[in-house]
Amino acid sequence: GAQTGALSLVSGLVRAVGEWQPDVVHSFKPKGYNGLAAQWLARRGWLVVQDSDDWEAGWNAVAGYSRGWQRLFSWQERRGLTGAAAVTVASRWLERLVVRLRGSDTGVFYLPNGVDGDRFGNSSRSHDAILSSPHAQTVDEPQVLLYSRFGETSPAVVWRVWSTVLAAFPAARLVVVGAGDAGEEATLRDLAAAAGAARSVVTLGWQQPETLPGLLASSDVAVFPVTDIPLNRAKSPMRLLDVLAAGVPVAAQAVGDYACYVADGETGLLAPAGDPEALAGAVVRLLADRRLARRLGDEAARRAAIDHAWPRLAETSIAAYRFARSRHSRAGGNPHLADRECDNEKIIR
Repeated sequence: GAQTGALSLVSGLVRAVGEWQPDVVHSFKPKGYNGLAAQWLARRGWLVVQDSDDWEAGWNAVAGYSRGWQRLFSWQERRGLTGAAAVTVASRWLERLVVRLRGSDTGVFYLPNGVDGDRFGNSSRSHDAILSSPHAQTVDEPQVLLYSRFGETSPAVVWRVWSTVLAAFPAARLVVVGAGDAGEEATLRDLAAAAGAARSVVTLGWQQPETLPGLLASSDVAVFPVTDIPLNRAKSPMRLLDVLAAGVPVAAQAVGDYACYVADGETGLLAPAGDPEALAGAVVRLLADRRLARRLGDEAARRAAIDHAWPRLAETSIAAYRFARSRHSRAGGNPHLADRECDNEKIIR
């Protein structure tokens, strides 16, 4: 039954492509149904550009897949990234991985996450979401934001950082936006309570998209503790990008694209991976020097609006499509398509 259902889904994807007749199929995720459909299409002569936004092999053990599924997904990832006409990657770590797998940087395009600048440009600096929390006290103390699902770090590491910050700013509060799959935010609250600092940690959970910009912008500083493992190096950190776009001064650990998005001393402060005390020191520095914090936050918002603007990222996508088309033309073209101009590509995603 499951096998029949999978084949039905894959054949439905392939049939939809055949009906629409695109110039390029941009496949997002090289594994699962999507990966099977992309490989089927490529074998039948369709032009496939493969996107990679995570290290799928690394997620195998984390997700608890059986050994058989792990082997299949690892094979799909390698096959999809090496066999595609071009590849878009969401992080510099993935870029290096794909270049190694393909044996060349030709046809590999860096395509990180983007932001809508207008969404954050008019953010209110109100504390409404904090005030509505049952854990809230007052809003006169320094507010430090932790925007996380706890996949990048652990409650123990967060508390180690936060307890050091509290030693310098006893009235500060850590506002946690997001939640862990295993309730890690509750564990963090318990650690704070055990140390007699329960009121210093406010957990708000996930927020509605319309309230998020104002909530982020209401923070004085944001902190991003990141464990230095391949899964974290491979990601394009969207939550960090949202915070930068909101103009919030950031202290982050230098892991993967966290160190690409945050230019130390220009758009935020970086601390070495594995050094929670240094990260806490960066937070303390930003809280103590409001002029520095404002300068870094303003520059972060300015650069995010330029470097991660959707029109700019669309240009990268189009460059990948045009590269794939030119390569395909030299190899004899797509038997399914008539010759078309590249200025008006039909793309299916």
